[in-house]
Amino acid sequence: MKKKWIIISRVISVILFMWSLYVLFDVTTRIYTNMHTGLRTGALRAENVGYGHLVKSFYIIYLTAFIALYAGIALMYEKKQGWIFAIIACMLYTGSMLISARNNLIIENTNKLVGVSYFGAALLFATMFILLVLKPFREKYRPAFKNWLFVGAIVGLIIVAKNIS
Repeated sequence: MKKKWIIISRVISVILFMWSLYVLFDVTTRIYTNMHTGLRTGALRAENVGYGHLVKSFYIIYLTAFIALYAGIALMYEKKQGWIFAIIACMLYTGSMLISARNNLIIENTNKLVGVSYFGAALLFATMFILLVLKPFREKYRPAFKNWLFVGAIVGLIIVAKNIS
C-alpha cells in the first residue's frame, strides 16, 4: 500500500476514534444532566428511572460508538478487523446522520444549521466509507465473502434492532 493510502487509513482511524469518544462523552453527559435535572425538579421519580430503561433507550448509540472506537484503534494498527469494523461504523453513522439531517430540516422550529451540520457529517462518513472500500484497501486486507456477509449482518441487525426498539 502506498504511503498516501496509509495516511488516509490513519486519518480515518483518528476520526473514528475521536468521534466515538465525543459520542460516548456527549450521550453520557446528556443522560446524566437530564436525569439529574428531572430528579431535582420532580419531573422524574427515582423509581421510574432504571438501568433497563436507559439500556433500552441508548444501547444502539453506545454500541455504534464502541464499534467506531474499536475500529479506530484496530485500524491504526492495520488490523483486518479494524478495517471491517470501520466499514460498519461508517455505514451506520452515514445512515444515522442522514436521518438526523432530514429530521432537523423538516422540523420548522429548529435551527437549520443543525440539519446542515448533520448532513456534512453524513458526507464525511460516506466519504470515509467509499475510501475504505476502494481497491488499495481491498488488496491490503483481502476480504473474503464471509467478511462482507459479516458486515451486512451486523448492519442489518443494528437496523432491525433500532426499528424494533
